[in-house]
Amino acid sequence: MIEDTMNSNYLLKVWLSTITVTPLLFILLTIMGIGDSSFNSGTAGFYLFSLLYGAIFSIPTLIIFLLLSFFLEDRIKNICRLKIYFLSISLICMIITIRILFGSNSYNLNGYFGGLTFTVLYGISIVGFGLIYKVK
Repeated sequence: MIEDTMNSNYLLKVWLSTITVTPLLFILLTIMGIGDSSFNSGTAGFYLFSLLYGAIFSIPTLIIFLLLSFFLEDRIKNICRLKIYFLSISLICMIITIRILFGSNSYNLNGYFGGLTFTVLYGISIVGFGLIYKVK
């Protein structure tokens, strides 16, 4: 039971870190692309909106992630392998969520990069935080 709590903590840390840092990463890259380094109320509003948006729409992924963790941690004893499964499941669920949110044009490379941009940024965050935090 202690392992369940520890892995749940790992999953929650990755989830919370991802939904809080990815909007900041998006804002930073946007500022670098535009060349305007001013931080205004619109930027703060976008961050809060993105934070809420990310939290709400990632709840189904978190639930799937938590349910599967109880199944996987009993069967997989190798920590590296367990992390690979956790990260793979998380990435697949994130891609499905973005596909649902952005629709059939979510990965249209001919002018619309919304889904692709968020997939890359959330993917980097998921993998980065998934590798930083330890699974017990």
